[in-house]
Amino acid sequence: MGAWTWPAIVGVLFGTAAFLVILVPVLAYQYRRYGRFTARRVLGVAAVSVYGAAVVAYTQLPLPDSHGSRCPTPGLSPQWQPFSFVSDIAEVASASGTLGLLTSRTVLQVFFNVLLLVPWGVILHGFAGRSVLVATLTGLAASLVIEATQATGMWGFYECPYRLGDVDDLILNTSGALLGALVAPVVLWWMPRPQTFRVTQQLPRPVTNLRRWVGMAVDLAAFHLAGFALVVMYRLLLPQGLVLSDEPTLVEALLLTLAPALVVFFLPAWRGTGASIGQHAMRLIPEWKGKDSWGR
Repeated sequence: MGAWTWPAIVGVLFGTAAFLVILVPVLAYQYRRYGRFTARRVLGVAAVSVYGAAVVAYTQLPLPDSHGSRCPTPGLSPQWQPFSFVSDIAEVASASGTLGLLTSRTVLQVFFNVLLLVPWGVILHGFAGRSVLVATLTGLAASLVIEATQATGMWGFYECPYRLGDVDDLILNTSGALLGALVAPVVLWWMPRPQTFRVTQQLPRPVTNLRRWVGMAVDLAAFHLAGFALVVMYRLLLPQGLVLSDEPTLVEALLLTLAPALVVFFLPAWRGTGASIGQHAMRLIPEWKGKDSWGR
């Protein structure tokens, strides 16, 4: 498997896994922000997840073997001379000719450094609806984080840099983000912009099975997250040196069950429309038969 292809496979695998983890929050956000489910924007989120994982794979992997030498390339230092890739390409052209130039690793590295953040510009401008300037500046910031991570050995986690930090990469990546922002309207002509939902956001929508299921999934996730957070805070407040049992105590059992139920279901339903957290997220308002007779 080539050095250019395996990070893409890693990006697809880990990006898909990340997308499945955030799928329920994404659906909840869509209903709150847009008032309805939009398959094309969900597909966009999936593409963003895969792209994010692929960027990490291309720029940071493979990691050095922790069981071997922690400095596989002693003396590796950042490259601070801007546009040195121009002279590198000129040297390859004089030595290899036109055909050799187009297939050389030097030219391919420049090309892929530009290409790396083209999707960034497309996503920020065409998908998130940000300006070309914001897409370019955030691309510059992302590239700066990548290069700093490489130049510092993952911020000191490794004893020395295992990849070269290069100012040319910063220039090329930022150029890619700018290029992506400029071509975004052409590439994502089919993608609905967030601004297009403002007029119809508050309009009533059919209560579909998907909305009900996503609301229940949000309630379930909020229930377990609230219980876990309460137990963690409870244990942190216990006196130091206290031996904790593997089995939950009565207090922890209440924090895992009764307290989250109050937070997620009863308290939200007590006030307002009577909806739970998940129903609020899905813009659902529960109704009961005989409401007027019970309310009087």
